[in-house]
Order: sequence, then structure tokens, then C-alpha cells
Amino acid sequence: SLARHPRRFLRNRARGRGTDLAAAFVFFALAVLCAMAIIVTAYDPLHSAFELGLAALVAGLIATLMLSVPLWIGWRLVGATRHYAKLLVLLLYQCGGLHIVLALFMAIVFLGFELGSRSSVAELIADFMRPGQTTQAKIDAMLERVDAAVDAPEVRVALLAAALVGLAGMAWLVAGWGAYRDALGFGRLRSAAALA
Repeated sequence: SLARHPRRFLRNRARGRGTDLAAAFVFFALAVLCAMAIIVTAYDPLHSAFELGLAALVAGLIATLMLSVPLWIGWRLVGATRHYAKLLVLLLYQCGGLHIVLALFMAIVFLGFELGSRSSVAELIADFMRPGQTTQAKIDAMLERVDAAVDAPEVRVALLAAALVGLAGMAWLVAGWGAYRDALGFGRLRSAAALA
């Protein structure tokens, strides 16, 4: 329902109840874990998958809370009051969904790179993490290897497929923006002002 009808789904879950916030946090955590499961299918992490998942969960939650501040300010400037809990519920669902979209995007790119290159993504990252070179030298070496891989047809197909996934994710995000208007009781003009 969230994927097909994001505005309706979100509108029904941002009524300002405490259970709405708890459900949004649970959804966010499960979505991040699903995203990590998708990534691990295409990438063998240097450390354990548990550590990667925990790091993604903590970093994702911090990023979501940081993003909630300018959103809260934007809606406050257009007249919303006592709206942070509703806004956070909507944002947690959206950021959880975006984690899955980003994971699909990355998994497709990683898979294309694995099929079209002699070196794996894990090897690239391991080389980058190896001490002994400056960060700029590591970045230059990585970009050189990536540039060589982009000529492979498998990588180009993967980049196209990943771009389509990214565009679908952005369209989904735009489709859900109306839920903020619905939850906070504002029209399109104030919604556009809050977004700006």
C-alpha cells in the first residue's frame, strides 16, 4: 500500500497518536534491515553484515532526524504548530522506503560492475581502505578502475536499470508529499512554501 498509494497510506498513519510514531520507527528499522539484506546479496562487506546493518540503521536514523529539523522549520514558517510528531511519522516511512530504493539502486550497480569488470566491488573497497596512500590517490585509482568498467555493456545496462529505479523512487517521494498537506491541514500554496 505504501508503494502503490503513498499519500493515502501516509495520511492514515499521521494522526498524531503515540502508536503512529512507534509503528513508524518499527517500519523504518525493518526497511533499513531489508535494504541491508538487498545490498549484501550483491556486495560482500569487509566487516560482518550485522555491523553493516547496525551502522546503516544508526546513520539512517540520525540522517532522518537531521532532515526532520529543516522540514519542521519549513512547516512552522508557514503556520503549522505542534506538528513535529506527525512530520516525523511521515518522514520515517518515506526514509525507510528510500533506503530500500537506494539499496536496489546500489545492488543493481554492484551486480553490473561484477558482471562487466574483472575486479569486484569488494576488492575496490578493500583497496580503498588499505593504508599507505593518500585519500586523493585512492579516489583517483578507484575512479580509473570504474571508468574502465563503464565501457562494458553489462555495466551500462545496470546503470540504466539503476537510473530507472532512482527515478521511480523520486516519483514515489513526490507522490507522497501531499500527505504532509493532509496531515497538517494546509493547502498547496503553503505546502510549496514549506518545501521551498
